[in-house]
Amino acid sequence: MDIKAVIIDLFGTLVPAFSRSGYIHAVQQMAELLDVPESEFRSRWLRAAADRHLGRYRDTRAHLIAISSELGGSNDERAVSAAADVVRRFTQDAIRPNLETIECLKFLRQTGFKLALCTNCAPDVPEVWSESPFQECFDTTFFSCVAGIAKPDPRVYEHLCEKLGIVSSACLYVGDGSSNELTGARTSGMHALLLRPALEDCFDPERSDVLGWQGDAIAHFVELRSYVCSRCITA
Repeated sequence: MDIKAVIIDLFGTLVPAFSRSGYIHAVQQMAELLDVPESEFRSRWLRAAADRHLGRYRDTRAHLIAISSELGGSNDERAVSAAADVVRRFTQDAIRPNLETIECLKFLRQTGFKLALCTNCAPDVPEVWSESPFQECFDTTFFSCVAGIAKPDPRVYEHLCEKLGIVSSACLYVGDGSSNELTGARTSGMHALLLRPALEDCFDPERSDVLGWQGDAIAHFVELRSYVCSRCITA
């Protein structure tokens, strides 16, 4: 494969899968801080995940205030700030890199590959991204909540190709198969590589891009290094 760029998913690929149980606990904490019924808050918050991913709320605080108002909460400034901090801390912990992952990314760039991050996410991710060591490892990033479109929309992949200045056939997309991201990448003309996910504690265990996958796959992110060395040719 004549690959010049590697596009990498975030949760379940670059960092461990987004923990359902951990996130539910965070949601429960938010409801308690806002002094609203936990079950109703949790239902509304989780149901609106796609809205957050598409940037329909400018930030976490705006969504917290909207739901709290629906449920008769006081929207006390300190309570809203504390609840928003719960999400911020969860996200900071969730995207914390390990040294091997950083070294793998550095190797890819030193080898000549352009790197892009591509994630469907809520505003809390780009809010803390600049604090992460990851931010220096990528040539460009795509956050769905900023762009207003999400994988597997073809425009996501087209946008990344434009930002990288590389045609789709020269891009390798790496992901854990959530949101039909691999099918989207292939349909857009990219090569697709599955990082086999652990699906025991996630929100979407039934993934068509994982079940019966016939393409190339790796078990751990650091295997990407040997994969590109054995199969890909850089410019």
